[in-house]
Amino acid sequence: LYKVRDYAFNNVLIMIAADGIFDNQEKEFAEKLAKKWGYNLSKIQGMFHMAQSGKLVLRMPEDRKMREKIYKLMEKAANIDGNVCENEQHILNSVKAQYLN
Repeated sequence: LYKVRDYAFNNVLIMIAADGIFDNQEKEFAEKLAKKWGYNLSKIQGMFHMAQSGKLVLRMPEDRKMREKIYKLMEKAANIDGNVCENEQHILNSVKAQYLN
């Protein structure tokens, strides 16, 4: 079973990889979150590779408040490089329409 942190981390990685560029600033952001949430960095490298190859699937918890928190974190991840690309905005719009309306 997924914990809220698992949904959040998975979806943040999707956002970071959505523009096709996985730069150091974005990877550092993801690694800081991973450490904060108690992930072992050596064990989550596979998730970084899956995100880069587009193999992660967006997931959301049942709880609406948790979905809202995850959405805000996804927005933050999309803005980490100072530019929300078209694909990132599309994902955010889709999440908002599907899970928050």
